[in-house]
Amino acid sequence: MTETLQNDWVGDPINLFAIPSAVSIVVFVFFALYLLLRVRRSEARDVVLLNLSFITAWAIGEFLMRIAPDENLAFIGSRVFLNIGIGLLGPTTLYMVLLITEYVKPLKGISLFIYIYLLPLWIIVIRAGTNWIQTGVTLFSWGYTDETEGPLSVPYYIYIVSFFFVALAILGRHYMRSEGRIKQISLLLFIGTVIPLALTILTDVVLTSINIDVPGVSVPSCIIYVIAFIIALNKYEIFEIKPVSEKQSITAGKGKSKEEAVFKDLPGGKMYYISESKPDTSVKVFSSLVSHGRQGLGIVRISPQKFRELTGLEKTPVVWLSSQEGQSVTTINPSAISRIYVTVAEFLKSAERPVILLEGIEALIFTNNFREIMGFISSVYEKVSVSEGVIIVPISRPTLNEAEWSLLTRHMDDLAAFISAPADA
Repeated sequence: MTETLQNDWVGDPINLFAIPSAVSIVVFVFFALYLLLRVRRSEARDVVLLNLSFITAWAIGEFLMRIAPDENLAFIGSRVFLNIGIGLLGPTTLYMVLLITEYVKPLKGISLFIYIYLLPLWIIVIRAGTNWIQTGVTLFSWGYTDETEGPLSVPYYIYIVSFFFVALAILGRHYMRSEGRIKQISLLLFIGTVIPLALTILTDVVLTSINIDVPGVSVPSCIIYVIAFIIALNKYEIFEIKPVSEKQSITAGKGKSKEEAVFKDLPGGKMYYISESKPDTSVKVFSSLVSHGRQGLGIVRISPQKFRELTGLEKTPVVWLSSQEGQSVTTINPSAISRIYVTVAEFLKSAERPVILLEGIEALIFTNNFREIMGFISSVYEKVSVSEGVIIVPISRPTLNEAEWSLLTRHMDDLAAFISAPADA
């Protein structure tokens, strides 16, 4: 080894660098418990937890190197925890950014998630193995530090930092091209990523290279990073959709009297399908149910303005299945199946006698794939079956083959068997 650990420094109770690392570990564990206990499970939440685990590993590595009673424990902190924490944090950050900014599809992105880890894992193994044999842990005034001049160290750090710069470039591009909520999330993640990155480069690279030793702030600064991603996770997963009730006297569409399109109520706890190429009957049934006491949510492929013209509904919330982000319209990208599911589940839980129109199932199948939509429908069915809610799904029969039609509708009842003719005036 190039240098041996100095025993009079090992376990030094005034090691200032160990204190912020210890505090950071406690904070990160608290955040992890919060996510596990208070945030609904989704792929985005799991990736944030994975991010937390790598940051915690980094903090544990820093802590072990500074309180180690012997050099073997310092080696474990340096070679195992630091390499895993720092080495895999970058790829996880990039994946999380790709997921939230919808550059990857939530239910398909796991393949990309695996791919971006293969090379970092091999670099970590090779670097850790060669450095374990050739170099040791270097002591400096604030404790211990991992070597920065060992084999593969320079390309290793450049490679790891590149993940963060790619993530920042994506966030910057997304900020410039998006509007509303997504624009705010992009800015939040950009700030939450760039501050810890800048502080880490300043304290651990720039100042160290000119022999200025300061207590590292890289690990504590990641608290900013974690808070930014948790806030973004909440914004990403849960839309602030407030159930409202329409006035009983509302008309059932432009130019139609309230008596013209009144249908009897439907038994709750069920999903209903209706075969139609255009959502004519389904929209009429939906507006009739909403105008007679149910609280509704329209998740539609047609424009929200056109939807309101057809239904005459003024207060009922509408979510537009579109890749465009609007200032005054709540939108969900058709590829973001997990977000659509959470929106449906939240509304079923919060609304009184909810009814949801899920229009545009063909677009969801086209954008994703049939197997993903089957999983989505099954999950939605489980939610609605234990509620008083009703979900109406118009489907264009010619767009599906016989097997697909049978699978897609097996959890649904035929709406045509339940609706009645318009009531007499």
